[in-house]
Amino acid sequence: MGAHAPKHAQAAQDIRADPILWEACKDDAQSFCKDVRYGGGRVQACLVRACFCWALGEGGGRLQRST
Repeated sequence: MGAHAPKHAQAAQDIRADPILWEACKDDAQSFCKDVRYGGGRVQACLVRACFCWALGEGGGRLQRST
């Protein structure tokens, strides 16, 4: 993506491109998705999977790492 692409389009590829989104999600991204490469929406997909597990009752308010 070029430097002139909208921020949300860049953030769709790399969560760090949107400072507000990154600030809100960075702890969970670094905890649950630490082995996931940034770019291509991979971290966002990882967070969705982690959130899905939480929604199924495996977490308690904040995302919890499942073992």
